[in-house]
Amino acid sequence: MLIDAGFGPRRWAAVQTHPVLGVLQGGSLTASLKQVGKTPSDIDLIAFTHLHDDHFGWVFAAPDAPFQDVRLVASEQEWAWWPGARSVRHRVAAKDGEEIFPGVTAWVTPGHTPGHTTYVISAGDQRLIAFGDVFHSMGQLDAPDWRVSMDMVPDEAVRTRKRVLDELTRPDTLAFGNHFSDVQFGRLDPSADGAPWEPLDLSR
Repeated sequence: MLIDAGFGPRRWAAVQTHPVLGVLQGGSLTASLKQVGKTPSDIDLIAFTHLHDDHFGWVFAAPDAPFQDVRLVASEQEWAWWPGARSVRHRVAAKDGEEIFPGVTAWVTPGHTPGHTTYVISAGDQRLIAFGDVFHSMGQLDAPDWRVSMDMVPDEAVRTRKRVLDELTRPDTLAFGNHFSDVQFGRLDPSADGAPWEPLDLSR
């Protein structure tokens, strides 16, 4: 299983993107899979947090379409608003609370998009929450009321951030923030002075 599929093997100049984004460039996903001994053919299911093009590029924008006959999961609400949904083969609509893969539960967390979905990966007493674009920066962990220009439903996005924050403070909970620069994996320590994000040391 793969959560999201990057921007794809392409580059957009700043003038081609949203004013707040600047240059967008992808292309390293297949190389990253190779580093862990995998290829696109090893992937059975891709679970989208949401249907923005920096999360689905290798599926819908890659010229050689490396992911073939893969089940593509997004929430019912997400497929419903996205204009390209009708043309997608192997489309799967996940319900809130549904186990979409062994040990992986879909949690619909709307706001950034109408059907944005967080994935909770459980193993024994531990879990990892992959929250997609619920948070875009570590600063929002201290200030969930901050608005994000890319959120489609801003007020709902704020409510969602507060819900997810509550879950991140539970014991034995790790998190994956895909937009958190070079510290994507960590945990939330509500007792910490200053920033509550405690990055994981993945070098050990």
